[in-house]
Amino acid sequence: MKLTAAVKNQITHDWLSHFPELGIFKPMWLMRRTGPLVVGICLNRDSGNDGYTPIFHVHNLGKPFPTVSLTLYDPLLTTRSKVPQVIKAAFHGEHVVEATSRMKENSLLPLSGPIALDNVLSAYRRFMDRPMGQYPLLLFEDILILFLWCGRGAEALRHFADFSQQVAQWPAKLNVLQNSGGFDAWKDKCRSWIDHPSQVRRTVDEQISFHEIGDVPAGDLLC
Repeated sequence: MKLTAAVKNQITHDWLSHFPELGIFKPMWLMRRTGPLVVGICLNRDSGNDGYTPIFHVHNLGKPFPTVSLTLYDPLLTTRSKVPQVIKAAFHGEHVVEATSRMKENSLLPLSGPIALDNVLSAYRRFMDRPMGQYPLLLFEDILILFLWCGRGAEALRHFADFSQQVAQWPAKLNVLQNSGGFDAWKDKCRSWIDHPSQVRRTVDEQISFHEIGDVPAGDLLC
């Protein structure tokens, strides 16, 4: 069975029925907004277009970005071998209840109810502790933006000083640094956010419109 438009619509609504506090961003993609943060589940289709992998993710709206990113990318894993689970469309009905239950249990952030800044910071730190979290420049930026959204500029400044010390030790030719224009340009950008925190809220409003997510459920981040 292929993921036709009708099949994708059915799968999307089946998942939505288990996560009623999320909304449909696109077919096979559910999300809600908490302050500047999008929290969602991408039902990522496989290369054969006959199955999908559920992926928990967040996206920070406080900085311009051309797409909704899969930050904190965390696919649902199989129970035995702990590899990303592919749910074949033909067997979706047999697996959706169990898969949604495990997603609720294992997601880095809750997919219902309030979310506090401390919850988000804990999720980011746990993700950065993973082997692939060696050069988390973009996650550092997200953390600064979250503090600024919450009006906690002093904490943003302290974290900025710590992050800058860490980044200064990284290889200068890292792609993630080069994409930011180099270390000095990255520092200047972050410092501008700290000096002008209202810029963050303007960017969030602009990004909500740009990504057309104004209709998904939204709530406050508990600061």
